[in-house]
Amino acid sequence: MHLLSVFSIRNRSLIALVTIVVAIFGGISLTSLKQELIPSVEFPQVAIVSAYPGATPEVVSNDVSTKIEQAIQVVPNLESTSATSSTGQSVVSASFDYGSNLASAEDKIQTAVNALSLPDTVQTQIVTGSFDDLPVLQLAVTGSGNQEQLVDRLNATAVPDLEKLDGVRQADVFGNPGRRVVITPDEDELAAKGLTTQSISDALDDNGTLIPGRHDHPGRLDALGADR
Repeated sequence: MHLLSVFSIRNRSLIALVTIVVAIFGGISLTSLKQELIPSVEFPQVAIVSAYPGATPEVVSNDVSTKIEQAIQVVPNLESTSATSSTGQSVVSASFDYGSNLASAEDKIQTAVNALSLPDTVQTQIVTGSFDDLPVLQLAVTGSGNQEQLVDRLNATAVPDLEKLDGVRQADVFGNPGRRVVITPDEDELAAKGLTTQSISDALDDNGTLIPGRHDHPGRLDALGADR
């Protein structure tokens, strides 16, 4: 350290020149750095999406999700798996250790899925990718009034303007809680007609799509999204 100090004092002109050169090249490098709002990030994750038309969530879970999740356990570097089963669809997510070769993992998953005995109507697709593959921009909006009014205003004003922009294919608003139909049955009236609360559920089930909601107390049914 002492020798470096002595050298710097004896060669002040050289040190000043080196400092200037370093500052110039540092400024040039700083202005040429690549900057991105959403940088290219590739997560070591693979999704196996399966379509099983007409199947209930229980059937999808038993016949598709569970089988796929068990089959891919033999894939190297697999960290964890999770499965989501809904009506007619299964999504199995597989997370791998960072640094894993996703192309190789995708091939091994495809081989494992092809070896399974799935129902004939099941169609499976394996999805991998990075942020660069998702040309989506999300904006958060807040405003006065309730949420439903805010969504209506956005659909009427913001969505048409966004869809007019070059390169925008579609604009959608998410966050609307949806409409809820609450049915409070009259027990005495139902009994007089020889009916029960189950008769209401059966009627909704036969004439629309019934999505279970809260059951706050006996004798009250919440029907969400039921087609009448």
